[in-house]
Amino acid sequence: MTFKKLAQRIRVPAGFVLAPLLFISARPTPSSLAAGAFVAIIGLAIRAWASGHLKKNQDLTTSGPYAHTRNPLYLGTF
Repeated sequence: MTFKKLAQRIRVPAGFVLAPLLFISARPTPSSLAAGAFVAIIGLAIRAWASGHLKKNQDLTTSGPYAHTRNPLYLGTF
């Protein structure tokens, strides 16, 4: 098995193991958690706004957030 195939196979289980370890070792403070939640909520709001304007397999969407950026779904995820 090549390294690439091995990495693809273990990437999700490794994330479940490493994410809690990272969270514990980061020693988050209530203010840093609040700041992160605020940023995450803004991203979710951008994605929700973009999803409301998207018409799949129809016309090119140019209204709402699509009038300002090429792919607001990626922007909200970022």
